[in-house]
Amino acid sequence: MDLLAQEYFKLIDVISGFDGYLMTVKGWSITVGLALIGYAFQQKQKSILLLCCASALCFSFVDAKFKEYQVSYYPRMQQIENCFVKEPSENCSPLKVDGSWSETKKWYGVFLQYGKLGVIMPHFILFVLALFLYLKPQYFVPAQQLTSQARGTPKSGAPS
Repeated sequence: MDLLAQEYFKLIDVISGFDGYLMTVKGWSITVGLALIGYAFQQKQKSILLLCCASALCFSFVDAKFKEYQVSYYPRMQQIENCFVKEPSENCSPLKVDGSWSETKKWYGVFLQYGKLGVIMPHFILFVLALFLYLKPQYFVPAQQLTSQARGTPKSGAPS
């Protein structure tokens, strides 16, 4: 049982280690996304916003993949907890992390993570914001054109 307890505490360390990776991915997603939105406004090029949408999708995939890896350790932790609470069974032999991890990992596992609010949250907001700004082109009208339209004067170079 001593090896089983060591395995359990090691799993706790591994699972909590993923939290740092997940927060780093979310931080980079926000940084890159907001930088691209700011750059799109600076350059007055709304097509840059599509790059922001693409980066949000890429970061959300990486985030979902890390979450999938983290969640794959939960069944083995549950097995070990059951060994200490209930009668020992065949799952109570130590050093079975890799076996249980690969059993729980499915090809569609990453897509299951997209349904979780904690996984998609900052990426989804950036994606929607960039898409909204892309579909609203009035935010990318040059400032001179806006002031001349407000005064009722025609655009420069336009016939009177």
